[in-house]
Amino acid sequence: MIATLNTLASIAWDPQIRGVLVVATGVLVLVGSVYLLLGTNTGARTGFMIAMAGLFGWLTILGFMWWIYAKGLSGEPPSWEIEEINVDRAGQLQTEVVETLPPYEGEVAEAPVELPTGEEVLLEALAVEQGREVSVDELDDLDSDILDALYELKGEDVSIEELTLTDVATLEAQLEVELLEGSQSLDLGDWHVVAESDPARGEAVAAADSELAALQDTIATETGLSEELDEFIVVDVFITGGKEPPASDSTWDRVANRIWTTLQLKNPPQYAVVTVVPASTIEVAAGEQPLPPEAVEGSPTYSVVMLRNLGNVRVVSAAFTIICAIVFVVFIYLLHTRDKRQWAQREQYEETAKG
Repeated sequence: MIATLNTLASIAWDPQIRGVLVVATGVLVLVGSVYLLLGTNTGARTGFMIAMAGLFGWLTILGFMWWIYAKGLSGEPPSWEIEEINVDRAGQLQTEVVETLPPYEGEVAEAPVELPTGEEVLLEALAVEQGREVSVDELDDLDSDILDALYELKGEDVSIEELTLTDVATLEAQLEVELLEGSQSLDLGDWHVVAESDPARGEAVAAADSELAALQDTIATETGLSEELDEFIVVDVFITGGKEPPASDSTWDRVANRIWTTLQLKNPPQYAVVTVVPASTIEVAAGEQPLPPEAVEGSPTYSVVMLRNLGNVRVVSAAFTIICAIVFVVFIYLLHTRDKRQWAQREQYEETAKG
């Protein structure tokens, strides 16, 4: 009862009441004028059926366009739903598929497989490019396309030791060469690292940030970082599952993949894991350029596990189209049966007149 009163109290002249009156006036003027014209020429009942058939026929076309382009009336868009937040892979994972994702070094004791650092993967790629082992100390004297792209991406003062797998994945997407796939120390199985340029990363990070912001005070209390925790730094984003992407960017592969995935009636579940570390902001003097936040030393790594909800964007427009099409067919059928009755009555009248 209170909720109903609150809802009614929130209704104001502008925009709620005014909007309803504008729509009602538009419908009465447009539809009513057509019905008035048809009713005066064909009769009230026939004019009403013709007007409604025309209206719902037009609404069917409109709904069909909404259905195709996912515009107008639409349902819930695709989103990431939080399944769990795990700390340093401690305890039992609620999501079984995450157990196939190797942990970071030192996260799990005696882990059979661990994720390498971005530095290790980069050095492996440089070794393949140069045809020999490469150390960090000789990077300044190295003639390498990979390093040139890295400096262009991250700046000349980039710290190789602080590179993440995401940095390498972004570099891989920019160079269009296999850096992660060619690594001997990286075994992700069905998982893959999402580059910063991939829109999927932005969606996953936004969903994780929203959940972490709501739990920030709780996390700060549990970890004893109440005075240091200001925000979280995203380390990497991993994704697995879902429908298979095209094998390449060629037109044929994209068309074939679109046809094949469309024929798949069921959507395989898609999971994402966003790894973050607590960070604190660095205070600077007034007027100076703000510095990026720094990870709190010794803080754990949080893994935000999410499941992809594909939403129902086209369900509302599809239902609208189908309902309008049914009503349109009903009025057309009524008009058709009316015509048949008139034809039968006309034939009967003509036969009677001849007799």
